[in-house]
Amino acid sequence: MDLRKRFAQNLIEQRENRGLTPEELARAASIPLDHLESMEGGGEQPLMEALIQLAGALEVPVDTLVAGLRWDPEEGFSVADD
Repeated sequence: MDLRKRFAQNLIEQRENRGLTPEELARAASIPLDHLESMEGGGEQPLMEALIQLAGALEVPVDTLVAGLRWDPEEGFSVADD
């Protein structure tokens, strides 16, 4: 699994846990629906502002949305298996 897919998985899980539709989350986070749909589809990575907006709208810490994503100076990015 790559970084975008893992982020998408985390985002969808948190949205569904709160019983929100993509439309409701996009509105609550003040981001365009097509941008949210692209992130949930693994096509885009969020800018920092969007990441903070999404976490705020979902009422979770930012680290919840990036859970399982790691950086190692020698090995680069990795995705933890859970």
